[in-house]
Parts: sequence; structure tokens; C-alpha cells
Amino acid sequence: MYPVVVSLVLFLALSRCGGPSKPIETVSFWHPLATDIVVAARAGDDAVSCQAFRKTLPATFEQGFVTVPEDWANPASPKIQIFYYWNAKADKSQAPIVFYNGGPTYSSHGTYAVMKDRIVKGNLPFVFLDQRGTGCSTGYPTAITTENAQRLAHYGSAAIVRDSEVVRAKLLGDTAKWKAYGQSAGGWMVQRYIELAPRSLHTAYAHGAAFSQDSVHEYLFRLRAQKRIADLYFKKYPDDRKLVENARRRVPAEMCFTDGTTRICGPSVIDSFIITLAFQDNWANVHDWLLASDSPDETYFKSWVRDVAVNFFYGSFISPHGFANSAIATVETTLVNEEVVCDTVERLLEKEGEKPKEWLFNECRMTNDMEQKWNDVMAAITKREPYRIGDVHKRLNEFPDLKFFLYAGLLDPLVPSESFKDTVTRLGGRVTFHEFRDSGHEGFHSEDKVWDDLKMQ
Repeated sequence: MYPVVVSLVLFLALSRCGGPSKPIETVSFWHPLATDIVVAARAGDDAVSCQAFRKTLPATFEQGFVTVPEDWANPASPKIQIFYYWNAKADKSQAPIVFYNGGPTYSSHGTYAVMKDRIVKGNLPFVFLDQRGTGCSTGYPTAITTENAQRLAHYGSAAIVRDSEVVRAKLLGDTAKWKAYGQSAGGWMVQRYIELAPRSLHTAYAHGAAFSQDSVHEYLFRLRAQKRIADLYFKKYPDDRKLVENARRRVPAEMCFTDGTTRICGPSVIDSFIITLAFQDNWANVHDWLLASDSPDETYFKSWVRDVAVNFFYGSFISPHGFANSAIATVETTLVNEEVVCDTVERLLEKEGEKPKEWLFNECRMTNDMEQKWNDVMAAITKREPYRIGDVHKRLNEFPDLKFFLYAGLLDPLVPSESFKDTVTRLGGRVTFHEFRDSGHEGFHSEDKVWDDLKMQ
């Protein structure tokens, strides 16, 4: 099997599991082989870790919860809680900025950690939400059943925008406006906000989030960018090319890893490094990891491969809530057969003179070699709310005072700058677009221009 996922994950985060559910259907899955290596299940944000995080927030921050229905179309549906925290005593002359971190299905805590210095020093009125299902908010339904697949259809961006409206009204008042800023999948949420509640927005900002022309173009742009970024990395660390070649050669095809939901075998696990290279500040860490692989001791090397699986494959590529991630992707994106799309893309690259099957990093090779436990139950989801750039364009035209800023990084192999062409063309003069030459997916917190734009009145 192959996954249908949104893989634009941002930071490894702890997410609390929860939500009672009665399994009404079980799903057949692989039986781990004797050679499978079972990695530790990724932990959730339980009450202890949530309280620990809350204690790290500055005294100037206000924090709390709002209660909302799980299904906004059904007020009688189960109630869930959404956690928020914000710099309530910040500069009162600035419109508050609600921030949406990447993922989906990741808490805000990791993103807050890399942004907090700028926020506190700049005295900026940032509002963070733990998106429904994540962090200190009520957790996702986790049992892999058709019932929970249908419930998870209510955990996407449209519901998160409606949750945000409750937070906005509580913090600022019914008629107050705020700014919305999102990174990666959080940028999609900003565009959904423009579609659903433009009257509540002063300005909108999105980094690393683009509507694709189609699945083939999305993966074509993505693989081209990954090859380009890998070549830049090997230019900086030329000896690492041989280290990767040796590592791929030494990983046995029968060496498999599973966390109980996702399984991968063989040297494809090494391809997960390309996801980490999306963040320039991770390059030195990747280099150190590759240096550590250079040992003739096979026992040590297999231990190193296991650590790669845990820290790069499961830590960077796979969401800690893969079932929820896949359900949200089913609702909000055009479903694709990634295996067929990747075959098409690789043929197109071969016509260009490339040899993608020989590349040291190839995301398609990795995703095609993945198995995921929940694929069969995705058919139970009948709800569809796909993103449409036309809906955003219509709303921007209806609200001419609403400004929209869009940012891309030329060193981003997850959402390549080429992916923005269709969005920028269709939005025309209703979007202000900027490409950063020297940053990748991390530009949302590292680029001064973004922070200057956020301060604009």
C-alpha cells in the first residue's frame, strides 16, 4: 500500500491522545516479521507534559480554554476544548496576530519555542492555538475504525477557523479584527480563514503554503527541488555523498521498522534526510549524523539505522497522529494515488535527462515503500472540503481592504517556489508575494521581512 498524506510536517511535537470511541470495525494490517524492529510509540501530550509546557510560558502570557462542538454542523455533537495562550500585555497599538503552525496534527509548542524570543523582545501580541486534536486541546480519536475516520473529518481547517472565531470573540470582542499568520499547513488555514471569515481579518500572511496545479506538477516541482537542495547540501559537505552511498548500500532490504501504525523497510529510510534538509538550520545536524554512520562495526551501524528511523523518518516525516493526518488530507485535498503519480513524475524527469531512481534522496522512493495501517478505512469518509484558490480569490475581491502576503523559500524542497506560480497568477494583484533566496521551510521565523510585514498597520 501507499499513503495518501499531507507530509508538510514542521516540528516534532508531543500531542495528547484521547477521545472515547467504541471500535466498530477492525482493520487488517501486516504482521510484523521476526526481523522487524519495533520503535517506541510516539508519545502524546498527556496532562503532565501539557502542564509542564504551560509552566514555561512567560507570566505576561494569558492562557485558557474555549469549549466548542466536535462537529460544528451538529451542536449536539461531543464537546471538545481548545487551548490558547497569548502575549496579552504586548503592544496595544498592534492588532493581535493569531498564528497557525504547520502540520497538520502537530501542536503549537515546538513552533512557539523557535519564535518566542522575537515575540517577547518585539512585544508582539501573538495568539497561539493548539489546533483541535493537538497539544493541550482535547486529543484526536485514535482507534483506527471507520467511526473515528468519520469523526476525524471534523478536525480540519474549516473547524479550526470556527474554533478561532470563538477564541477571537473571547479575547477581543465580537467585532474586533486580528491578523492571521500561518506556516506550511498553517498557511492553508489562513487561506481557509479568508474564505470563511474575512470580516474578522485585518491582514493575512502565509509562508510555505501553496495550492498545487495538480498532483503531477506538485510532485514534479517537489522532486526537482529536492534534487537541487541535495546538490547544494553536498556542495557544502562534499564528503557526505560517499557516506550516504555507503549507508544506502549497507542497509539490508529486510531490515524493517514499525511503530505499530507505519512500516518501512530497507534503505528507503535514508531518504527521510531530504525532509530534514528543508530547514537550513538542520544541515549541520544531518552532517553530524552521517559522520556517525562511518563505522565498520555492523552492530553499531544497524543501531545507527534504527536511530535514523526514529529521529528522521518517524521524527520528521511521519506525523505523531498519522491516522488523523491522513483523514484530514482525505477531506481537504484532492486524493492522489502517490505510487502512480510518482511513476509519472519519474518518467518526466527521465525525459529531462535525470535518473531519479539513482538519486541518493528521493521522497517518492520512500513513500512508495511505506505501509500504513489506516488506508482501508479512509473510504469511510464522505465529507469533502477541498481547498480552492478560486474561493480565496473571490473573498479577497469582496473585501478589497483585506491584504494577503504570501512567502516562499527558494531553498524549500517541501513547498518549492515553483508551486506558488499558479496561486500568484490566479490571485493577481490581490496578493503580495515574496521569495526568499537564502532560506527554506524555516523562513517563517528566520526572515526579518516577515516580521517587519507583521508589524505593518
